[in-house]
Amino acid sequence: MFILLAAIALISVVLSAFTSEVKAVSFGTLMMSPVNGFKDGLGVALFVMVLGGFLAIVNATDALSAGIGALVKRMGGNELKLIPVLMFIFAVLGSTYGFCEETVGFYALLSATMMAAGFDSLTGAMMVLLGAGVGCLGSTVNPFATGIASDVLSSCGIVANQGIVIGLGLVLLVTSYVV
Repeated sequence: MFILLAAIALISVVLSAFTSEVKAVSFGTLMMSPVNGFKDGLGVALFVMVLGGFLAIVNATDALSAGIGALVKRMGGNELKLIPVLMFIFAVLGSTYGFCEETVGFYALLSATMMAAGFDSLTGAMMVLLGAGVGCLGSTVNPFATGIASDVLSSCGIVANQGIVIGLGLVLLVTSYVV
């Protein structure tokens, strides 16, 4: 990884010699870039660790197994209905605030649930991956994706938030197709 960083820094030095738009990366900036990257990603990493710890505690008390068993028993042969409902929930969460990296803990949970219901473990993983992925694809009001785009559009003189209906339609269309 450090070799890649050094190569990019070298490219910035070469490009800065030919154009004034590119500023050469200093040695200090190069050395601090991994630290700054970890600092910027700390929130997501902490969330994933807390969620993983929560699932480990729930797993140790066998509450997860009991809950999955009760859910499968309550569904009573209608487990197939669980797939579109959960995928739609993940799509809505992905569309509203970019719920993609935060889904790590749900892979194990839903894979175990789907296996107890008689499906393959990949079914649970795909529910999470495709549901949240389709939501992030549409990003109707996701501040991380649409906020930057709105700023760029405003600087060009285009009124932002005119395409929310298109994004919502995209999320609904692709979610229904994937399900």
